[in-house]
Amino acid sequence: MPANLPPEYKRTEEKLKEAKTLEEKIEIIEKLISLLPRHKGTDKLFADLKRRLSKLRNMAEQERKKKTKGYDPYLIEKAGAGQVMLIGPPNSGKSSLLATLTNANPHIADFPFSTVNPCPGMMNFEDIQIQLIDLPPIIESHVDPLMVNAIKRSDGALIVVDSSSDELLDQMDTIIRKLEERKTILSWEKPEELEIGWEWVRSFVVANKMDIENTNERLEILEEFYSAKFPILPFSALKKSGIEKLKQKIFEMLSVVRVYSKPPGKPPDFDKPFILKKGSTVRELAAEIHKDFSEKLRGAKLWNIETKTFIMVDREYELQDKDVIELVI
Repeated sequence: MPANLPPEYKRTEEKLKEAKTLEEKIEIIEKLISLLPRHKGTDKLFADLKRRLSKLRNMAEQERKKKTKGYDPYLIEKAGAGQVMLIGPPNSGKSSLLATLTNANPHIADFPFSTVNPCPGMMNFEDIQIQLIDLPPIIESHVDPLMVNAIKRSDGALIVVDSSSDELLDQMDTIIRKLEERKTILSWEKPEELEIGWEWVRSFVVANKMDIENTNERLEILEEFYSAKFPILPFSALKKSGIEKLKQKIFEMLSVVRVYSKPPGKPPDFDKPFILKKGSTVRELAAEIHKDFSEKLRGAKLWNIETKTFIMVDREYELQDKDVIELVI
């Protein structure tokens, strides 16, 4: 085992020996990966953890398919830079929001429960697309376990609420509580301590229907109760106000970076950026381009396209959004 592993890593590793379910093991290995110091001495351990995590996820997926014993309407293949769920109470305007932001044509009605099945759409953001999925409403009496599983698998969730409703705070409480009953935490920041078996889904609140009169007071109350836990964005799907700010926040929620590859002697490819998680390195970009590149990689040229100059960076350089990278093999 490599030296200089933090004490928390070793404590978490001990928990792995006691884990009984696949979900617990997946949770612990994910935490081990996040705690592992990244340097040459931990490369083999990192690769081993990634292989074990992939194997466990495949096993968990097979078990899940066996348990459902049939068609799962919420199992929608991820597309674009990330998959984001629209959740909320009945008649909050989720479908209108989806239609405003994407190419989808959901059924929109003035009555509640018009969304009975998940409806996906692709949102354009600058040079990428992000998948949004409108889900059936969350109510006190019932929440479909398959829908909760879909939320857990996603890359984030928008909590869409009706800012004109007198029951605004009650609706927020119901959404948060019903998901917590199924061991799912909604918040913007990841909790410092997340119990084994629980899932965290990064989320923020869209206060919809701000075009209606007297909603500012309710927005202030919503912010008073929930701004410490969530960013809250006022929005009007009807007037399409605040679209660009909302799109930017959705992209920020994904916690990813766009990286443009520049082949030697050729211009960079700005049409299809590589999408990687924040904190990813040049070495991980190389592995994404070709599995053999990461082993042969010596470093990279970080280009400034405007000045046509570059600086050399090493394998462990942490990539930033919109970096232009030429690998040096």
